[in-house]
Amino acid sequence: MWEYVSLAVLSAFLFGVGNLLQKKGLTQLPVLKIRDFLKNFIHVIANLIKNFYWLTGMIIGVLAWFIYVEALTMGDLIVVKPIINLNLGVIVFLSVLFLKEKLKKYETPLIFLIILGVLLLSYDSRTTGSTIFNSEFLIGLIILLTVLMVILNIANSRREYTISLSAGLAYGIAEVFTKWLSVQSFTLTPFPERILYFFISPIFWCLVLFTILGFILKQTALSQGRACVSIPLINALSIIIPVMVSIVVFGEEIVILFSGEFIIPFSLFRLTGIVIIVLAVTLMHYTRTASCKLDR
Repeated sequence: MWEYVSLAVLSAFLFGVGNLLQKKGLTQLPVLKIRDFLKNFIHVIANLIKNFYWLTGMIIGVLAWFIYVEALTMGDLIVVKPIINLNLGVIVFLSVLFLKEKLKKYETPLIFLIILGVLLLSYDSRTTGSTIFNSEFLIGLIILLTVLMVILNIANSRREYTISLSAGLAYGIAEVFTKWLSVQSFTLTPFPERILYFFISPIFWCLVLFTILGFILKQTALSQGRACVSIPLINALSIIIPVMVSIVVFGEEIVILFSGEFIIPFSLFRLTGIVIIVLAVTLMHYTRTASCKLDR
């Protein structure tokens, strides 16, 4: 057990270091805006790759992902996943320590509430229920989330928060498309047809689109704001959305396992995590807005 626990701890640490180095690299470049990516995407990416810190951070992030996969192959998700999500605490600590980022008094407890919510959401469970779902309802929900992402992105309030939340929404929607793609593709046999389906399916290209959009928004959020705030917000939204959609749309019944038996019909851990994250994000945004009004 200690082997995959050690790998999970190492992966969490490397994820935190990778995000820290990306932020360090972005501080050495002009502040990024979304229109910079839209006007000259290749030029912006080229500048990012040329930056030693940013590129090193990306490489470390990829390495952390492979270590995470290896830990999952060796151990249980119930142990590995919460440890991996401790990278949020790592990035907060390292950002404050090395990048000299400062958290306001009201932000510190709210950030750690968000981290707690993410840990609760990552608690292992087993899902039962039908994979038959209403695709029209799912499309409508995705459109609604996309509109919310656009509204957040064009909001005139604190950009650090709104861009981070919109990045989390983009990654969350990408995870929803991943789930949708897996449901559709696994109905096809044999395996080669399943691979071909990926490239001819509009679901796959929507997945690619929202992943790229999430990447752009994340880099913009890190460029304009603090990593110790942006990363927890992005991760929280990217996790909470697929969890909620899996329950509401895909008809999954979440249950907690103990000693191999179903003992609770609905995961109170995940429900508590959702409530904590929503409450913390709402309070963070409201408190920041009130603070801005007082400053004026």
